[in-house]
Amino acid sequence: MQENPKRINEIIHSDSFKSFNNLRSFNILQENWLSYNDPYMRAALFLFLNWTSDSGLISSGKFQKLSSNPLRSKKVTNFKPRNFHLSLVEPSVSIFDSIESKPSDQFILAPMGRFTYNLFDDGKQIGIEQTHLNPTEFYSFIEGIPHKWILIYKNHKSVHNMYKKFNVIKIDRIGNVTNQNNCEDLIVTNF
Repeated sequence: MQENPKRINEIIHSDSFKSFNNLRSFNILQENWLSYNDPYMRAALFLFLNWTSDSGLISSGKFQKLSSNPLRSKKVTNFKPRNFHLSLVEPSVSIFDSIESKPSDQFILAPMGRFTYNLFDDGKQIGIEQTHLNPTEFYSFIEGIPHKWILIYKNHKSVHNMYKKFNVIKIDRIGNVTNQNNCEDLIVTNF
């Protein structure tokens, strides 16, 4: 995506790619998108599955037909991030081991999503883009590491309770800082 976003946009808008915009192709691609060797095709499939999944998750979610969106297309073509360095955790590596191996001067950014105690998550299909964490274990781990960290959660009373000794910033639906308890997101930091 960083090397040639225009090429990825061209793949997504090609005539052959448009034939994927149906339930049968969607289900096949959800299972097989990672098997494509071409990184541009994989990136295009990732975006397509993200846009056509009702949940936004590429390996799960239900199909919703992709409609034309010129703004989305322009964003892909003009994608030029500055200082965009991510390191992904391999599925075989514990997220805790991965964080501990980072130099302590690096920030840890964790988009945590919806808070859950995972009581009913056993047996649910999860994809490569999802990680189930025990929130109590994660809290015990994160509070003891030397790194500066930023966690982003959807608003939930348990997040307020669990992280009460840290900085919790409430964000409303349009991205502004708010003091309202019915906010949309929470940003939790240890600095």
